[in-house]
Amino acid sequence: MILSKRHRIHHRTKNILSYILSFFIMICSVVMLMCITLKLGLFAPGLIEENMRKSSYYEYRTDILNRTLENYLVESGLKAEMVEGIITDSMISVDTGNYISGAFSGEPVSYDTQILEASIRDNITRYLTESGIT
Repeated sequence: MILSKRHRIHHRTKNILSYILSFFIMICSVVMLMCITLKLGLFAPGLIEENMRKSSYYEYRTDILNRTLENYLVESGLKAEMVEGIITDSMISVDTGNYISGAFSGEPVSYDTQILEASIRDNITRYLTESGIT
């Protein structure tokens, strides 16, 4: 009778450990599949940039920046036409792509402002020439 009691306890303990181990393996599998899915899908920089393009994010941001810049120029007494071509969709696309890549890689992001500076300089020179100042 003692042997059968030990046997039942051993069998019950074995079943409980089996259930716990099965549950733990299931949780680990689900977490691993979620991580793989997120890495391959949601957090892929190319997918984020593609969705931003599809949703016209760059055009939206370009419009906001150009309107804000126009307001600053008008408040300063300059013509709003000086904004033309300074900030473009492609500039925002490149800078946003750099920011997203830097955020995922953990590296600091730097922006190339040479094109922006050249556009501003050209627009100011054109404005001064058209106004007969130079």
